[in-house]
Amino acid sequence: MLKVIATGYDGKMGKILADTIREDNELELVCVAARGLDSYEGDLKIYEDMSTIVEEADVVYRFFSSL
Repeated sequence: MLKVIATGYDGKMGKILADTIREDNELELVCVAARGLDSYEGDLKIYEDMSTIVEEADVVYRFFSSL
């Protein structure tokens, strides 16, 4: 199973990305990053600052808006 960290969770597409990862049997969403959030959603850790992420992952999906 591929372990994944997703960024941009504070936006609509970031949430869609996280949901898509959760639904894939070959992927495991280990945590997400979002501006202005530093909490948990169920058992999912949400980090405000990516430099504080302690979970290990094989892939980081960076989704962000330039606006």
